[in-house]
Amino acid sequence: MQLQKLVLRSFRNYEEEEIAFGPKINWITGDNAQGKTNLLEAIGLLSTGRSFRTCHLGDLIREGANEFSLQAFFLKDGVTQSLSLTYDGKNRRIQHNSTNYASFLPLLGMFPSIILVPEDISLIMGSPSERRRFMDLHIAQLDPLYVHHLGRYYKALKQRNALLKIEGDALLSPWEQILAKAGSYLVVKRKQMIATLLPIVAKLAYSFTKEEENLHMSYESPYKEENREETLANKMLEHLQKTRKRDRLLKTTLSGPHRDDLALAINGKEAKSFCSEGQKRCVLTALRFGQWFIFKEQLQCAPLMGIDDFAIHLDHSRRRSLFEEMGQFAQSFLTSPHLDYSSEKEDIHPICICQGRINHFPYASAERRLALEGKP
Repeated sequence: MQLQKLVLRSFRNYEEEEIAFGPKINWITGDNAQGKTNLLEAIGLLSTGRSFRTCHLGDLIREGANEFSLQAFFLKDGVTQSLSLTYDGKNRRIQHNSTNYASFLPLLGMFPSIILVPEDISLIMGSPSERRRFMDLHIAQLDPLYVHHLGRYYKALKQRNALLKIEGDALLSPWEQILAKAGSYLVVKRKQMIATLLPIVAKLAYSFTKEEENLHMSYESPYKEENREETLANKMLEHLQKTRKRDRLLKTTLSGPHRDDLALAINGKEAKSFCSEGQKRCVLTALRFGQWFIFKEQLQCAPLMGIDDFAIHLDHSRRRSLFEEMGQFAQSFLTSPHLDYSSEKEDIHPICICQGRINHFPYASAERRLALEGKP
């Protein structure tokens, strides 16, 4: 897949801008607070329907405007397609080619991207909810049925918690059955995801550090030893029934997929407490790169790869290793204050941003600029 052009209107600090991209490495430079990260945010939003920076789409509307709109033109399966999103503060309008959609759910996995941002440090240092969100969004883009079960699980959880508060025991049973059935699917799929991701991520982490560092990921759950969905559902239902008294006292459901976690460790030690800043960044980079390879294989399509503040907190050796890995990706988008490597390199397409405006070729020679513009 290749993103050919992105059109932004009243999005963040962009008033109206049309940006053409190169087929390989797009290096986006500019001073701080000029709009570099906003481009990656736009790509991620069109990919998943969610921003990696805010839960409120209203935050994305340019100051003084009534709505924002994004439109991507991309090449996939040999066909040029378009995807657009408009939000006016109340309603979202989503269109893929000439078809309108009420939500992003049918489009998950259609315009895949992997975005590595400094805020990803929350996957190591943050709460378990951050890591559950990481797992859920990863699987949702590969398995539409997962989205179905995730929605059913949280609806049933909300109902059970409401009944616990009013001691409505007689009505708990049907909701607990839904919780157990949907929850067992979530747990099994999350464990399968980790089993698939771990060997790829461990190999990538080693290639970045060139050190004997053993990365391990595990799914932390009371049901982590059970892999059969039917057996797991029975155990979850039995557990929910046994813990009614405890949950009623606290007026909430204390165990289940909504409380599970993804544990990350290096050389047997918890990454959160024992890893250096460089090691944490390498782990996060390996996680995102690993996602890219899995998406490529399972979606039969090369996702877009975006890295914000490229190689921040990494030493020169690790920066060089990371840059060399970028050659594996079909199309990538890097942001940094400066262009660290030669803009004359054939597969680098430099883009400079200043106050929400684009200057595509500020670093290129006259001959290179003509070539980039497609002129003889």
